[in-house]
Amino acid sequence: MDNRSNEYILRALRIADDLMDFSNDEAVLAKDGGFGILFGVMRDCAYRIRRHAEQEGRKAKKSWLNTNTTLVIITAALLSIIFTPPVSATTVILSTDATETLGGLSFADGALAEYNPTTDTATLFFDENLFSGNTNIVAVHVLDNGNIILSTDGSDTLGGLSFNAGDLVEYNPTSDTAILFFDGNLFVGGSENIDAVHILDSGNIILSSADDATLGGLAFGGGDLAEYNPITDTATLFFDGSLFGGPENLDAAYILDNGNIILSTDSGSGSTLGGLTFSDGDLVEYNPTTDVAILYFSEGLFSNNADIDAVYVTTAPEPTTIALLGLGMLIFAVRR
Repeated sequence: MDNRSNEYILRALRIADDLMDFSNDEAVLAKDGGFGILFGVMRDCAYRIRRHAEQEGRKAKKSWLNTNTTLVIITAALLSIIFTPPVSATTVILSTDATETLGGLSFADGALAEYNPTTDTATLFFDENLFSGNTNIVAVHVLDNGNIILSTDGSDTLGGLSFNAGDLVEYNPTSDTAILFFDGNLFVGGSENIDAVHILDSGNIILSSADDATLGGLAFGGGDLAEYNPITDTATLFFDGSLFGGPENLDAAYILDNGNIILSTDSGSGSTLGGLTFSDGDLVEYNPTTDVAILYFSEGLFSNNADIDAVYVTTAPEPTTIALLGLGMLIFAVRR
């Protein structure tokens, strides 16, 4: 790698570090939690800049790219981030413990609302009337094929399948059919109430229960997240509830691609994690590496300050790839 290439990559990495440091400004967050979304955009930009810079560093060491190409590609990553803000491609799917209004949409506790923080609008993602009874959704994850993994706080029937509170159901909204994804009887001592779930690409299940539970040889509490391997029937601790300032019940969780955890608790009096105090209607983003949390979604966006029971975050494909492809074609055309 020549000196100029190295300088460009180092500058990009410094930009990423500066953005990360600024987005973790706890003083600003404490003063006005509304900066949570803005800081989330900045952190996402920082991750993307760092990722592209590191990739170019590895390529340069292999002498695959020359200095000018390295500069153009890093610049393309920066420009694509500027002209296509990451937050515009992100929505939050959630359920609450009571009828609530968000982004102009009123929905029941058995429904799922999809909220767009950029436009401050919400649409109905899942209708409570699809259940045969009146139940509350307490855990949700959306698979890549569009099927919905969910759990409720009581027994009900959906898509022709009858299930219990400790079960996870996979519902196909296209065919209106459901199958059992996880059997609550796998908990030792009987079915538990699952109140948070995330499905990893590996097929492992991240989950939390409303009370102390034992699954796959692991005993864990209501504030913990357990990672369960359905193939080996074993579980390990994914998140330790003792990280909270006191006893808490974690009741919503989503794992971001960068390893950070989006979560909510059911404490009406407020919870503390990573230096941040938040309410049961808030979503926080926790970085397990730095032990720092910031506000991701404010309870104040609701009309009635409801408690969030379930969450899933959707993100569209990264637009940077398209920008890099277009610039790459331009480079080859000019050289030719």
